[in-house]
Amino acid sequence: MGVKHNGFQVAVSLKKRSKGVSPATRAVARSMGDIMRDAIREQIPPKSSNTEWDAYAAKGKLKSYVVSSEPTRTATGWKVVVYVPRYKLA
Repeated sequence: MGVKHNGFQVAVSLKKRSKGVSPATRAVARSMGDIMRDAIREQIPPKSSNTEWDAYAAKGKLKSYVVSSEPTRTATGWKVVVYVPRYKLA
């Protein structure tokens, strides 16, 4: 006795739906990158009595140096990198 299935139709349907889902997941990745970037910025300067951070706190530049990248496609979804650009590390 053979088994009947509609696997082909399911695969076609999923492929059609993935085109509509991709922009939404990219937007979620961008938002998560911004949330992580802002969380890191909130920790600068660290909540301590370390005087090495005083110059940065006064100018406020280090916080603005922390940036998040645009989402890039990976094999399993999207990737966002939160970093300080190398040229800003004087």
